[in-house]
Amino acid sequence: MAKRRFIFFDVGNTLLFPNRARLLAPIAAEKHPSFEEWQALERRTKQEFDQGLTSSKIDHGFWWTFHTHLLNQLNAFDASVRDQLVENTQNSANWDQILPGTREALERIRARYAIAVISNADRCGAWPLRNLRLLRKHH
Repeated sequence: MAKRRFIFFDVGNTLLFPNRARLLAPIAAEKHPSFEEWQALERRTKQEFDQGLTSSKIDHGFWWTFHTHLLNQLNAFDASVRDQLVENTQNSANWDQILPGTREALERIRARYAIAVISNADRCGAWPLRNLRLLRKHH
């Protein structure tokens, strides 16, 4: 069996998580969902989105759907606010939160394997990884 040379990690919701305060800036802070509520809504949206993919009935992107549900849950739907939330979410500079233990887990993995990172976001996503010393640039 061939030796594995790299382990790939996706950036979003694996290594970096959204800065929810920045993403949700258009909504009053007291209406921001808890982390648990956010995750529950992500799971619900993911199931709905995946079902739409398998049935070829996708009308909008994941974050459009997510933020539509969020604003509806808050009884505060406003299309312009939703569009701003989607824009904030798609800005990779707003994804800079690292869960406790991530750095240590990566160091343990890095001791045995080379680590590579993939992302479907813009190149700005690498900045927080390097700045927070989660990623070392190798040539």
